[in-house]
Amino acid sequence: MRQETNGRDVIETLDRTCRSIAEYQILGIVGPEYSTEARTIARLGNKVGLPVVGYSTTEPELSDRNAYRTFYRLPPSEVTTARVLLKLFKKYKWNSTNVIYQGDTYGQGGLQALTQVFTNEVEISRSIRFDLFVNQFENIQRQLEDSPSRIVIVMANANVTTQIIQSAAEAGKVLAPSFLWILTASNSSMNILANEHINQLIGMLILRLIPTDIVNISASTYLLDEALDIWKKYDPNSFHDNQPHMDIYARYAFDASWMLILAFQQLCQNNPTSCLSFENTSNCFASNLTAQGELHKILQTMSFIGLTGRVQFGLNSTDRVDDTGAYYVISNIQSSMDGFHLVDVLKLNGTLLNTNHNCTTEWINITNSIQWPRKWDEVPTDYALLKGKTLNITVYITPPFFMKRSSRGIHEKDLYEGYIHELLTLLSEKMEFNFTYTVAPDETSYDELVDCVKNRTCEIVMADLAITPARENKIDFSASIYANTMRLVVRKSKQETIQPFAFLNPFSLALWLTIVGTIYFPSALLIAFYEHRKMNNNFEHDENNSHIYDKSWIKTIGRSLYQTIGALIQRGSELQVVTLYGRIQTVIVWLMSIILVALFTSNLIVNFTAQREKPWLQSIDDLKMCRSIDCSRIGVIERSQHE
Repeated sequence: MRQETNGRDVIETLDRTCRSIAEYQILGIVGPEYSTEARTIARLGNKVGLPVVGYSTTEPELSDRNAYRTFYRLPPSEVTTARVLLKLFKKYKWNSTNVIYQGDTYGQGGLQALTQVFTNEVEISRSIRFDLFVNQFENIQRQLEDSPSRIVIVMANANVTTQIIQSAAEAGKVLAPSFLWILTASNSSMNILANEHINQLIGMLILRLIPTDIVNISASTYLLDEALDIWKKYDPNSFHDNQPHMDIYARYAFDASWMLILAFQQLCQNNPTSCLSFENTSNCFASNLTAQGELHKILQTMSFIGLTGRVQFGLNSTDRVDDTGAYYVISNIQSSMDGFHLVDVLKLNGTLLNTNHNCTTEWINITNSIQWPRKWDEVPTDYALLKGKTLNITVYITPPFFMKRSSRGIHEKDLYEGYIHELLTLLSEKMEFNFTYTVAPDETSYDELVDCVKNRTCEIVMADLAITPARENKIDFSASIYANTMRLVVRKSKQETIQPFAFLNPFSLALWLTIVGTIYFPSALLIAFYEHRKMNNNFEHDENNSHIYDKSWIKTIGRSLYQTIGALIQRGSELQVVTLYGRIQTVIVWLMSIILVALFTSNLIVNFTAQREKPWLQSIDDLKMCRSIDCSRIGVIERSQHE
């Protein structure tokens, strides 16, 4: 059974399917046409065992084999569409886009596929929903004009795409030449060329699925002839033998039918008694295809050459193996002397066996060149350009940023000067745009300027406007053009006191005491102890052998202190230590001195640098209770800050 529906009434589609099971004992379903209904019918197929073959459904969710065990899809999913679109964006170095999607699960699935594939590659600036119940947008002109991107991708089926284009044309200023539109409905071109606003569609790109014979992929010519004969026999009024113009989805539908025929043929050869048996057909949800297990095993392992190339499925996905059957071109709506035409301009340089980020598949130009919407021979950017446009800029008289001259020009026009005027003049020369001024009245407050932008009364405001959280919630601010901060201004003191021991500041007093108490004194005492003990134990000692030792403890300790300070400052001493332990202690002191000198030097540099750069009056807190400055010197200058 082939399902033909309107895509909106799922219950009606389910009812028709159940009645067909009861009346005709159908053994397979080709369709339905829309993804919304296909999900429900595929779940019914899970329950009763019926194979459901999609010939036009592309929703990514339907690729899940675990959820849709009896579903098979011939066209590529929206994930593949998103991948080939990413290749297009990389070719022209576009980094952003807007997405218009139809307001159902199909459109949401397409948006999700784009979001997934475009991650970290292309930014989706705006996602705009087209309401299918009222067939309109929510202020599409404002949404697109507010977006930083000037590219629009339409994720919708052919009928909805036609309605979207019509609504956009009626809204005005959102088609060519302001925006580049990319359509993804392969057969939408049939209705687009008949649009009354065709002049606004010049430069539009349409991503189209094409037959295998155009890309030199092997297909069954025998089956194609058989399909044309069947078409001619049962629908002679619409028949034509122009094979390249045969609708791609008609080819998918024929391959779906042929796939079921081959599967049941093999099933009946293996199991002739119950291959066509259907149980409990009177109760739709209790019915059961007797040989469903064997049938689906055949469907998942079979392979044949159809009208759309090789048809073969795997065990883990409802999609065809290696994206066979997915061959794309990009067509361009062009104007010529004899009217408007749809011209193929780009094709992929290979099959879609791999469309991931690292593969070499890419879009290449065909003989025909692209007519772009802005300039026919110039690739558009993905962002808005000011070139050739006129901006109306609202300004505020605030010297020295913007001032009015006392004398007028030769045409009796007001002349202006100031930082803002000079900046705009320079930008207009570099970026080739024009501008006019709207001078806000003197009584206008800064908050009123913010509301002026929010309410769209003003296009752009340039002023010395402070950024506050409340204002950021209303409008967007550019990066700061002129640094204008509020400061405290005081006289600089002429007298600078010089501390004689400032060189000791890198180490605190506690640290100096720690060094003396834990390194210097203990080391000196230990060396004196070692020297005194050795000389007393050696009865044949010669006092001249030790420079430290003396019969007097006081002299011994004094000499040891002198020797230790020499080691600590790495200058050495003429007094030599003769004992082993005394020499070890001297080495320890010398090593510690290396560390201390390094730390002292670095801290000294940091300390002097900080003192030179650090203002003595750092914040408003220093003025509290006249802490850092006398109260008589504190005052406020009126109108020293504009806001």
